[in-house]
Amino acid sequence: MKDWAVRALILMSIAGMAISVYLTITHLSFVPLLCTVGSVVNCASVTHSAYSVIPGTSIPISALGIFWFLISGGLTLMSLRPAHFAWAVLGLFVVLYLIYVEVVVLHQICEWCTVVHLLVIGSFVACLRRLQRLPNLGT
Repeated sequence: MKDWAVRALILMSIAGMAISVYLTITHLSFVPLLCTVGSVVNCASVTHSAYSVIPGTSIPISALGIFWFLISGGLTLMSLRPAHFAWAVLGLFVVLYLIYVEVVVLHQICEWCTVVHLLVIGSFVACLRRLQRLPNLGT
């Protein structure tokens, strides 16, 4: 793994899965999160809101994070750059929606969620960089 982007993507996948597992466990077991509680920052409020589950289910949205980071790590290892970039774009759209929900709808921010959002955005940037370095097959 000589490529910095590959190392970064693997590390971001591991970190993202770990945080997503933590958020899922705390959601399902109602264990309090280690988080700052203030007027704007309130992880419990965000992670137990109506937006914290997959619509129509009781499955925490953080479970999707586990799945997303697992697939992202696999696509990195398989070096499927175009597919990985498409996966990263999907993750970016979901993150932008979740940020909208936190800021505009709930008026609360979750620190753990913000770290996951940054990891997805970082993955998007690394995937974009890797895609730009694909050899031009037409020349």
